[in-house]
Amino acid sequence: MRVLIVSGDRTLQTTLKRLLRRHGDVVGQAPSWREAPPLFQARAPALVILDTRSGAAGMSACRQFRSVPGHGRFLLLAVTAPRPARSHLKVLAAGADDVLPWPAPAAMVEARLGIA
Repeated sequence: MRVLIVSGDRTLQTTLKRLLRRHGDVVGQAPSWREAPPLFQARAPALVILDTRSGAAGMSACRQFRSVPGHGRFLLLAVTAPRPARSHLKVLAAGADDVLPWPAPAAMVEARLGIA
């Protein structure tokens, strides 16, 4: 599966990339939403993992991913702060398919990514 990770957090990028590649996924990465559109358009990922912990900017990026014309259905997994649940609801309302509270145990990450 083609995956795009959008995050400036090196630990998050490295951890997710390692898990995904171990399961045969092709992983691209962008440090922020501003750098993501060319990769998103060129790769047409089946899964976008978007770090939304920056608050309003993360919510805006969620909506922007969903508004890119000409792309079929893709899953959008939003990385969020562990709490509060209210922020999880906001990111889901902004277009995410699921949330991954971070940091998270490896088993939780694998379960969320469907690669356990």
